[in-house]
Amino acid sequence: MPSQPRVLVPLGTDNKDGNFGHGECHFARKNYLEKLFALQLLPIMISPFTPIEEGVSLLQECNGLYLMGGDDIDAQLYGEENHEKNALVIPERDKLELALTKHALEHQIPLFGICRGCQMMAVATGGTLLQHIPDLPDSLAHSAGTYVRYHEWVSSTDHTVSILPETKSARLLASPPESITLNSAHHQSIDTLKAPLQVAATTSDGIIELIEHRDPEVFAFGIQSHPEVPETTPLEPLFQAFAKACKNSSSIYESHASCG
Repeated sequence: MPSQPRVLVPLGTDNKDGNFGHGECHFARKNYLEKLFALQLLPIMISPFTPIEEGVSLLQECNGLYLMGGDDIDAQLYGEENHEKNALVIPERDKLELALTKHALEHQIPLFGICRGCQMMAVATGGTLLQHIPDLPDSLAHSAGTYVRYHEWVSSTDHTVSILPETKSARLLASPPESITLNSAHHQSIDTLKAPLQVAATTSDGIIELIEHRDPEVFAFGIQSHPEVPETTPLEPLFQAFAKACKNSSSIYESHASCG
């Protein structure tokens, strides 16, 4: 039996041939992984080219699923044509993460999605996305500012986010204020959200920033911002709750080991 709960992490993708001559890359930014290690969780990273059946099998052997950020989800997955501003990743990543998200929700495997991962949770449950927030009248700035380095880039824009009362998020944030300030680096967001997920926080222009499972006993949270980047974040209690949920979750691997 592993000493630490294992969390499946589908790798991110960059299908642009500009990575210092390395071509297409599958990768995980260290911020995401540092968060898991700090929580005493062991990331199990898999390529987007992993066959879906094998990916689901690996998820069953893990205690949680962690969906990272990245470029846009193919709008055809939720029945729309892609906006001209969409930056698409390889279709294998979309299909793998879609299948893993559906499986995690169906079997109540702890699920944590950040930015694109939050959007994937919506799409996996039959929801849709706003494909380009700047097209909306009176929208706030949600996209990142001028690129310097990744850390500065995703934190160059921030906004106030209001936590909805009577949500699990409000309870986990322990005497939460009516609003918190989060960084912002996205040009898309959730438009419609379906069961078993619900909205937990929004910005003043109505953009959905935090989603959660309707069942308070199930850990499934999606965060539109990038709380993995700052060393401390108002959403740290959600990371702690994810770690607790993973530690309380039994994988097939552990179940077989205990039976042996």
